[in-house]
Amino acid sequence: MIRIFGIKNCDSCRRAISALPVTTEFIDVRRTPLSKTELSNFLNIFGESLVNKKSKTWRDLDENNKALTQDKLITKFPTVMKRPVIQVNSEYFLGWSEKIEQNLKHKLDLL
Repeated sequence: MIRIFGIKNCDSCRRAISALPVTTEFIDVRRTPLSKTELSNFLNIFGESLVNKKSKTWRDLDENNKALTQDKLITKFPTVMKRPVIQVNSEYFLGWSEKIEQNLKHKLDLL
């Protein structure tokens, strides 16, 4: 099972979807907010790197919102989450790079 969590108009998410050779489930976190369990799981796995502090969303936040806990911040502003989060069975990957693409394609060849 492959699931991609992101935003439909995100370039990194689009590249990931088009590069993966198998059918994936895409979850747009704006339309379908992460459950508390999913968000907690992502934060346990990725920690502070789940918040994209280079994003326009982050830069536009006031200091009060930047001071929110990560779970509250991502719940309130889902576009501040680094994307995509890719789930392959019980393994998770954050972002999209050549290294992640090669790793995923190798894993998918093994499935």
